[in-house]
Amino acid sequence: MEVEIAEKYVTEHLVQKELAKLKSSGVVKLQPALLQTVFYVLLTEEIADIVKKYKLPLIDFKSLNRAVINQVKVHAKELF
Repeated sequence: MEVEIAEKYVTEHLVQKELAKLKSSGVVKLQPALLQTVFYVLLTEEIADIVKKYKLPLIDFKSLNRAVINQVKVHAKELF
């Protein structure tokens, strides 16, 4: 289920938006900052929708983090 959540909510647009924010703020280490930021945004902005859609799921956040990292790598190939 974690992979399905990551595939649905980690989009090209989200990754590019967060990457642009990080570049404009002058972050030196873009890769770890982007991975952390996308995971944080997913949890803070989309968690209510995830809980509603999947009807109170039991989520393994470690697996979700790994799935988010894989999706970020797919959408930000220029960094990885």
